[in-house]
Amino acid sequence: MNRLLPVALSLLALLATACPEENNNRGPDAALAGLDAAAEAPDAEAMPPDAEAPGPDAGSVVPPLRTLLAPHLMGTAPADNLVMAPNFDPMSEQWYAVTATDYADAQLIVLPKDPVNGLPVFKLLAMAAPERYLMGTVRGGKGPLQASVWIGRDAAASPDLTLDVVIQGLTSSEPTDSTFVLAPEPDSEQTIDRIRWVRYSARIDQELLGFGSFIVYDQTKQVVYVLAPALTPVVETRGLVKAKPSLVRKPTAGEAKAVKDFWEKQRRRTPPRPPKP
Repeated sequence: MNRLLPVALSLLALLATACPEENNNRGPDAALAGLDAAAEAPDAEAMPPDAEAPGPDAGSVVPPLRTLLAPHLMGTAPADNLVMAPNFDPMSEQWYAVTATDYADAQLIVLPKDPVNGLPVFKLLAMAAPERYLMGTVRGGKGPLQASVWIGRDAAASPDLTLDVVIQGLTSSEPTDSTFVLAPEPDSEQTIDRIRWVRYSARIDQELLGFGSFIVYDQTKQVVYVLAPALTPVVETRGLVKAKPSLVRKPTAGEAKAVKDFWEKQRRRTPPRPPKP
């Protein structure tokens, strides 16, 4: 009996060594191996390397850097405008800048800011000519009509420079052309980016027949900007009836010659070729 007891104890010790419990300490090597495995395993909670931690305003909407605007064929010009090509489109050949003997120096530009924000600007460059005319075409219409245009000058230029804006055309009350004078609106002056703008306007109570001319007559010899010429039927809700009735006079000799030459150029203009089949 005394011999069997040590043998039984030895067997129990051997079984305990062969089948250790899972929670038993397996020594320093086993512990290091466990740490390496934990370091190599990916963390399910970790963020991608290029992700930023959400800030306090993560739920707010960030405004776009650019805003798309719907383009308009004639900018902000009224749809019932009787002025031909109020955007001064050179392909329309409806506008000419001339002196008494030649074409005047001019450019078609787009300014970042202007009183209308939507139409190109016709820029008459400084030149030594004693006088020059910017000529355009208007369609006739039943009165009353509202005429307007923005005229700009360099802010440093003298404010008393000689410049006239008129609409010339045939009416049913006169056998020859009449000239309707647009006057500057005193409360319209504003300076934008070193350009002083003034709105010229007038109300034409008579009916214009056929086609007429929109004329800017300039004797300043300096830079002049012309923007948004318009001739529209008077609509009470439009707020344009504040313009005073136009002064009506006969065309001057210079205006009559300029208009005659203008329409002669229009008559001789080469008609567009039909598209090839």
